[in-house]
Amino acid sequence: MQEIVRGINVTKIFKKGILSMNKRIAVERVNISLFQGETLTILGESGSGKTTLVKLLLKIIKPTYGEVLFLDKGLIGNISLLSQHPEKAFDPRWKIQRSLLEPAKIKKIKLEEDFLFGLLEKVNLNMDILNRYPHEVSGGELQRIALLRAVISNPRLLVCDEPTSMLDASTQALIINFLLKLKRERHLTLMFITHDIELAKVISERTAIMYYGEIIEIGQNIFKEPLHPYTKLFLKGEIKPQENLFIYSTGCKFYQICPSRERICLHKRPPLSILTNRKVKCWLYA
Repeated sequence: MQEIVRGINVTKIFKKGILSMNKRIAVERVNISLFQGETLTILGESGSGKTTLVKLLLKIIKPTYGEVLFLDKGLIGNISLLSQHPEKAFDPRWKIQRSLLEPAKIKKIKLEEDFLFGLLEKVNLNMDILNRYPHEVSGGELQRIALLRAVISNPRLLVCDEPTSMLDASTQALIINFLLKLKRERHLTLMFITHDIELAKVISERTAIMYYGEIIEIGQNIFKEPLHPYTKLFLKGEIKPQENLFIYSTGCKFYQICPSRERICLHKRPPLSILTNRKVKCWLYA
């Protein structure tokens, strides 16, 4: 497959305070590629750096260190973002129809009424919703409109940041099925960000596991055969939020609670080892 986006040693440090003495490393030394036509899922706990990484890869924010390369220049202007907060994507003064059609208008794409009706029908919405304002529809309806708004201009890359986390199971399934069908029909590239393991199992072709700002495992068949000690525990649901976990500055970030830790893990960061269809950042595989 053709590589279309590449992140090289991407790092983002946020600074707080007047003197910028308080620093937080949100993303650290991430190397990642995105390939045309694939579904890449970035999976991790809340606060693991998933959303920040995506913003870096889309060049919404600049990295503190490292760089992001768009190897396919055709992507510029052909990327859509679907977030978990659809209300932020709509102007409260505009009716749904105007907001929905705005991306197509910008790209000078003329849409027939039958085509628009067909799109609404696919996500179980009626035409009369177009004459309402955002505050007049439910959260689930607004999220479906946000999805249509993200795909109506036929993007080549669709980035979905926790798009179903606030939805009920039936609406969630509707959106996922619509996305998968759209991907097949348009050879769409999907980047899916979530903390939901079951959802990731359904949609993911290649999966990146994030832990404290780092990708510790990435590849295929992760759900069937996890390799990193953290991945094994996380997929079993045996990881509890570690808000006060002490992170060793020189060793593995997972050292304190790792059941497979060794002496070297305390003093030296593990390299990213390349295996068959998998990359793992762990001394067990170095």
